[in-house]
Amino acid sequence: MTVLSAPAAAEAEEDDHPIMLDEEGWPSWLREAFDYMENQRLGKEFMRAVEWWTVLERAHDFETSSRGLGTTHRPPEVHHWLRVQRRVLDKTPIIADEAPTACCGGSGGLICSPTGANAINGLLIVLLSLVWWHMAASSETLDDWNMAVADVAYVVMAMARRKLNEDQQIRESKRRREGAVDDDQQPLSKRRRVPL
Repeated sequence: MTVLSAPAAAEAEEDDHPIMLDEEGWPSWLREAFDYMENQRLGKEFMRAVEWWTVLERAHDFETSSRGLGTTHRPPEVHHWLRVQRRVLDKTPIIADEAPTACCGGSGGLICSPTGANAINGLLIVLLSLVWWHMAASSETLDDWNMAVADVAYVVMAMARRKLNEDQQIRESKRRREGAVDDDQQPLSKRRRVPL
């Protein structure tokens, strides 16, 4: 019997169920970030993470945080980008030493530190950190980068699926509370039986 790791299981499952992106209504910041990351051509697994990120953002109605993301426990380059160059995607930070970036799976320290209410907003910096790490990666650390991408893709997919399932349960529960309605717009509990 073959046992797949969580990312490998997600990849096997996802090959059977491709993501259908709904690009309608994307805010400009999401469109810009998606296009930037897609143009990096970092592979199927990385794009799977990016695509699931868009699904998760939509599930949260593209909500943005009024507070900025914290910069503690991040590599200096990510800290500087968040404070000075945020939202300027083509101002890529130059990573002098990839070790601090690689230490937390390329997440720029974000996955390793609590994110609280900024968890959804923080996923963009996680994905961007993976892009920047790839730019700085050496042949010795490229396997680490690939493993980090698989982990991030799995986590983003799981977060999106959980949110979608929760939203579906809420809708179904609300519908049950309001009473199911048939084609005649009458609650099912009040329909009359008609003999056949």
